[in-house]
Amino acid sequence: MSLTGTGSLSLKKTDLSSDRTSGTYRKVQFAHKAAGGETGINLAAMTLPSSEMPGFVQPTQAELAACQLLFNQRNLTLTSSVRGTLIPFMSYVVGSSTQINFTDSFGTALPGEVFVGVIDGTNRDGVSGAAASSIVATGTLLAGASDFNVGTPFVTNLYPTQQIGAVLVYLDGQLMMRNSGNATAAPSADGNYQEVSSGGGYSNLIRFNIVDNLNDRAVTVVSNGSMVEQPSGSIKATVETLAGQQDAVIQTVAALAGVPTSNFYAAPNNVDMLSFGNSVLALNQSAALKNVSNTFTQPQNIPGKTDGTAVAPGYIGERITWATPPSLQAATTSLSDWTNANIVLTPGTWQIFGSFFVTGTTATSIGAAATTVVQITDASNTVVQNMESQMYIINSGSSALTIGSTVALYGTVSINTTTTYKVRLQKAEAAATCQIYNTAFARSVFYAIRIA
Repeated sequence: MSLTGTGSLSLKKTDLSSDRTSGTYRKVQFAHKAAGGETGINLAAMTLPSSEMPGFVQPTQAELAACQLLFNQRNLTLTSSVRGTLIPFMSYVVGSSTQINFTDSFGTALPGEVFVGVIDGTNRDGVSGAAASSIVATGTLLAGASDFNVGTPFVTNLYPTQQIGAVLVYLDGQLMMRNSGNATAAPSADGNYQEVSSGGGYSNLIRFNIVDNLNDRAVTVVSNGSMVEQPSGSIKATVETLAGQQDAVIQTVAALAGVPTSNFYAAPNNVDMLSFGNSVLALNQSAALKNVSNTFTQPQNIPGKTDGTAVAPGYIGERITWATPPSLQAATTSLSDWTNANIVLTPGTWQIFGSFFVTGTTATSIGAAATTVVQITDASNTVVQNMESQMYIINSGSSALTIGSTVALYGTVSINTTTTYKVRLQKAEAAATCQIYNTAFARSVFYAIRIA
């Protein structure tokens, strides 16, 4: 877990839809009467609006702390007596579990303005500090074959002193044992199979020691149950401390640079963008867009079209992606094209989607930054429909800090001529190392869907 921007968490996962979270368990309401000119609300030092809200009782600091507001930001509804319901990131950001900061566009509090906050008891973030996924793979090992492709990566040689690792392997209904130390598969090995490494400490292939040249065999591979530890209170306290320090750094950097602090805020935050990016990846991998029925009008009466075939060019639902997939590329301090990361669209209206995995590495000094900028432009290098984002990192230690995250960009374009769209990237700091990926375990996607 690492911080990216103010009050925003960057978590790298492969599945957000099945997450579980600790959350809060009772609704907490607080109120604060502003003197005027405040740039935020300190929940540890609020002024009770006794004349405006007679009989109202503030929650205790212990009750507020239990809400863990920094981790459950979406549980908060903040209302102003003057300006009505406030919009997160547009009107305010949560700096820590005891601090709410107003944005530059909101301004400062008015004299006598009363703010009422309600922290919902039912968690609405949908993201937790830890998540677990399961592996289930079944198939047939043909006669004469020794290799079974699981299809999902798992840790190689987990529990190296045991003969069962990250997965349980069943052959014709019988539980098999891994070779001791995950030794190379051979008839003389002391177990039944080897987990064949695919690189990076992961495997997705089971190789059996003995080949049956006469019979097909049924194979079942399931993940071995394990416990996933939720973040403890001390871990969350540490993260909140870093968030507070980073918030102070951003205020100073913004003042020195002469830019608004909102430049360093993520709206939506990186968890939201990662969730969107994972949804895009899931759609791409399952080929769900071949049978679009809800979002786009299903093509009708196309000669030669049958279920499962690609939508013909020129019809709603047509999908265009890059012709040659790009690979890993480092950013420079000047905006440059990501080689091969381009799509060519014909006249019409298109929905463009981009989900890009980027990393940033700071210099080895406290306060060193790494800013990675990613944008989608046309052939003339003009940014399309505000499709530009950045990942901003500040180092709080003396060693180099590396963080990876998904940057998601999307928008709608209507064009009258054939147009090329491409991906460009840049780093802001010369001493930083910023890269964009399209590799086996760090996928990026870039495509468009015709909607008219």
